[in-house]
Amino acid sequence: MRIQKFLIIFLVLISSLVKAIEDKTVLILHSYNQGLSWTDNLNNSIVEQLSQSEHITIDIRIEYMDTKRFEHESYLQSYAEYLLPKYKDTQLDLIISTDNAAFEFLKKYQESFVKNTPVVFCGLNNVSTYPEGFTGIIENIDVEDNLKSILSIHPDYRKIYIAIDNSITGKAIKQQASSVINAKFPNLKYEYLTDYSFDELKTKLSTLSNGDIFLLIIFNYDKEGEIIPYDIILEEITPFCKVPIYGTWDFYLEKGIIGGKITSGYYHGLEAGSIATQILQGLNINDIPVSSGPTKYIFDFPQLEAHNISTDALPQGSIIVNKPTNVFTKNKELFALIASIILLLTVTISFLLIIVRKEKLSLIHISEPTRPRMISYTDFY
Repeated sequence: MRIQKFLIIFLVLISSLVKAIEDKTVLILHSYNQGLSWTDNLNNSIVEQLSQSEHITIDIRIEYMDTKRFEHESYLQSYAEYLLPKYKDTQLDLIISTDNAAFEFLKKYQESFVKNTPVVFCGLNNVSTYPEGFTGIIENIDVEDNLKSILSIHPDYRKIYIAIDNSITGKAIKQQASSVINAKFPNLKYEYLTDYSFDELKTKLSTLSNGDIFLLIIFNYDKEGEIIPYDIILEEITPFCKVPIYGTWDFYLEKGIIGGKITSGYYHGLEAGSIATQILQGLNINDIPVSSGPTKYIFDFPQLEAHNISTDALPQGSIIVNKPTNVFTKNKELFALIASIILLLTVTISFLLIIVRKEKLSLIHISEPTRPRMISYTDFY
């Protein structure tokens, strides 16, 4: 009886220990608001990656700081007063932050909120130092490669107009862009479009002429505080802009930009989720170095055609979306299957015809009448 009780207690303790190991609580802190395509793509891929974790049950909490709409200091203080008490009694095993505002918030409240909780960040721009217990991926807007490709495609350009707003993210990217231009493109003819209202931006774009290039990096927060969502900005400005438009993010693709060295929120989220999973499974966060997120050359074929740009002018290895394909190329696997079936049937039918022909010849030989032997006169003697 005592042995049975001991075994029951032992099993309960083991079960509790396993549960403690398997059950994890993760907070995803977004800088921006739900409904913003960049944030939604990050969130979806992070959750997707965490949901695939083996042997771990993860309680995912999600918060949105909404700093595209509100970023003044008094608001951030109020947000801290809301968030800190909410998680005061919650044991967080890991925090994932997206974009700069959430990262800076966690740095500021590291002692009172983060404490010893590991932090995985993504979507970070122009940050060179990270607190202990922080790691993740940099949102590397590849200004250098984007400018290189534009200059290669348009060697006779007149001027490049670069749109970057005055948001927290915009300021960080503009600082990065200026460093790259000063170091790599000292003779570049360019102009920043920053201190504009949305209407003023449209007016400015309408004055661009042949030889000018428009590079839309980020502009969803104008000088008057108006929010211009990623999803509609190109719909609004393309009627005013007749020159080639390039961009750096995947949410601008298929909405009016020719393309460029593209940063993808979805793939950033997958990487961040993968790093978070490794930490939850026991890997020390200090053993994971900060890395740059993926970027790829992606171009939209209808826009290439609209501006008479040959695919031969694009960087090697570029991905071209919306490229028309003939019915054979589009369904090559189906046609390969059909061709294989036809070939097999042809061989089978030919083989059967040969067999049938042999059988027929054999039947003819068997059924052929035997000619009577001619009896000679001498046979009777």
